[in-house]
Amino acid sequence: MTETSLSRDAADRCQALLTAEQVLRDKGVVALLVQAPDLNGSLRTKITPLRFATEGEAFNAMLYASSPADGAPVHEPLYDGVVGRREDGFANILALPDPDTVRWHPWDQGFASVFLNTYLPDGSPCPVDPRYLLRLQQRRAEEMGFEARFGLEYECTLFHADDALVQAGRFDALTPYGCGAVNYDLHRDRGFPDFAAALMARLDVLGIRVASIVSEYGQGIYEIALGAETPLLAADNAMRMKSVLRQLCAEKGLLVTFMARSRPPGSESGCGLHHHQSLWRDGQNVFADGGNLSALGCSYLAGLLSGMRDAHLLFRPTINAYRRMDRAAWSPDRADWGIENRMSAVRVIPGATSGMMRLEHRVPGADVNPYLTITAMLAAGLDGIQNADVLSDDVGDLPGTIKESLTAWEESERVTRWFGNAFCAHMAARGHAEVRAFEQWLMDHVTGFEYQRYFHSV
Repeated sequence: MTETSLSRDAADRCQALLTAEQVLRDKGVVALLVQAPDLNGSLRTKITPLRFATEGEAFNAMLYASSPADGAPVHEPLYDGVVGRREDGFANILALPDPDTVRWHPWDQGFASVFLNTYLPDGSPCPVDPRYLLRLQQRRAEEMGFEARFGLEYECTLFHADDALVQAGRFDALTPYGCGAVNYDLHRDRGFPDFAAALMARLDVLGIRVASIVSEYGQGIYEIALGAETPLLAADNAMRMKSVLRQLCAEKGLLVTFMARSRPPGSESGCGLHHHQSLWRDGQNVFADGGNLSALGCSYLAGLLSGMRDAHLLFRPTINAYRRMDRAAWSPDRADWGIENRMSAVRVIPGATSGMMRLEHRVPGADVNPYLTITAMLAAGLDGIQNADVLSDDVGDLPGTIKESLTAWEESERVTRWFGNAFCAHMAARGHAEVRAFEQWLMDHVTGFEYQRYFHSV
């Protein structure tokens, strides 16, 4: 029998999965949340009895070709990419549990969870699996002698749940959680401290470190900063945090959205996902040089800036993401950098000691897929180091619309090298589907703009 990536991984993981299964049974676990991140930044889940598929299992490939909200409101749930295609009869592919991701959920009696890696029917890695793509760049960093660390800082908006408003599509009428729009306000809602403590307790059980939870500028906007981890673990933790937060909100009569902007531009802040990152070697932060950014750090930063336009489709992947672009509101529109400058695309942050230094990539909104954004950032930074790139102050404007981002993506040699032809074609198909869906929706509606502009004047 020919050995494949799937068969090798299955052999390597079998004993660890069997051991984990027995440990969970001893804890009283009876059900498993089998989970995989899609390309929209959501965690797709099926519930099974506690039993790990040690030799692999079927995976619904359509989850990789699903539009956000599975096509709402224009009823086009799928786009035609490289997997999950109509011409293949929407055939399944294969998947294998990752034993490193097994987690017990003690607050959910009888439940545990595990993440999947996916494979094509021939046993090769699925070219659009975001966990696989990130693992490749993580290994690249390791082969260069570095340990990369990423700390993700999510902003999100909480609302009081109202099923009638949601079912009617009146999301703009939802009531934000808490009173006021003040930063770092402990008393915005009297239940906020207990809510934050409950969230941190659940995440702690899952091994997810929380740096802080604070109120942000804007009605109902909060920030959850996660501790820095190696790239794949950082992205896994981010996906789990979002899932746990949604569950806790439902229990408390709340809703959470990670839309980049859920209120009209100019009224309140949008929601970003700031990526704090650094490289380490032998326990030392290699970005630090006596309180300054090291030469190696400068090259990494130069790579980030140089590749920012090419990968912008991943940093702002939705129609809504471009409503957040506002330099004055700290959502950058240029590929630039500055020391402790929150208006720049990359903020250079010296630490409390001379041995600490990190970069904060401030472009992405909270609506991204963190596996893909981390992959693009790490690939760009490592390119900068390998090419000894020279740091410039400003590399130029970032695309201002999703159409411009699609053009930059499709014309880029860099992203093809980082992600491969299949993924790049698939992501372009997703982007074009977003544009078509929005344009179709506009044509199907008479907007408020049209009534106000033309009702009396033509």
